[in-house]
Amino acid sequence: MKHIIILFLFISLAACKSDPQAATKTPCDEISQKFTAILEKGTEVCQSNADCGCYGAMSPNQPCGGIIDAKTAEQLRPLENEFLKNTCPFYAACAPWMCQPVCVKNQCVNNKQFSK
Repeated sequence: MKHIIILFLFISLAACKSDPQAATKTPCDEISQKFTAILEKGTEVCQSNADCGCYGAMSPNQPCGGIIDAKTAEQLRPLENEFLKNTCPFYAACAPWMCQPVCVKNQCVNNKQFSK
């Protein structure tokens, strides 16, 4: 009988064990995942300054934000607003930087980072 009880407890605990990957995602996690998925599809390819834009610090892969093509930057903007509205935590304590995207040799860069 003692073995049956122990076996029952073992099976019960195994059935109740939670899967860490199946944990419920927070709204912030979902926003960040959507943001990262869109960001990964973006490019830095450009023909003119108008082809470039900036994105905020909403991805663990690029925790301080950066420069990307304008189309992708526009797609990210609603998610940035949602991230801020939900007071989601940032992934890093980044130094402030000014977004001044320019197209240099067909690549979007920040004008402050480009030395002429």
